[in-house]
Amino acid sequence: RDTGVAVADGRLTARVGAYTPEIVRVTCFANGTPPPEPSAAVIAAPKGRLPVRVTRTATTITLGTAALRVQIQRRPLRLSFRDRAGRLLLAERPAGGMGLRGPEKRLHFVIQDGDHYFGFGQKGISVDRRGHAFDVFNRHMGGYSKPWAHQQINIPFFHSPRGYALFIDNTWPARFDMGESDRRCWSFT
Repeated sequence: RDTGVAVADGRLTARVGAYTPEIVRVTCFANGTPPPEPSAAVIAAPKGRLPVRVTRTATTITLGTAALRVQIQRRPLRLSFRDRAGRLLLAERPAGGMGLRGPEKRLHFVIQDGDHYFGFGQKGISVDRRGHAFDVFNRHMGGYSKPWAHQQINIPFFHSPRGYALFIDNTWPARFDMGESDRRCWSFT
């Protein structure tokens, strides 16, 4: 089992746990529902107990490893990730970060100056996905006459030259908007 914390606000619970000093896993689910089943895609398990520091205040919980620091704002529930030097890697936007709209999970993170996003599998768009939006669900798309952003193989994984990578463990049709509709944030819905 991973070493971490669980935080709930009015509608949502987030579990944040360390797998290695460089890898944390965030699981979110609606309050009152059981946590999601173990992942079919993430098969590695943490090896032993990691040295993790947990600091609690009235408004935040901070989980720290030798390489990362995750700050969890309690209400509204918001996450931010920093490297060991304290440099911001990734932060949810203050208004409308992680949440639910009906059964749909939603994530919204701030796009920082100089951010670029690479990955998501094979697509008919530029390698840097910043400024693009696309569906991520694998399906056959025969008979097209021009490249489509959602064609080919979709992988809900990307990395940033800022020093982090993100895999969203999701088997349902979803959409990434990497700053196409709002240049200040990227979203997963």
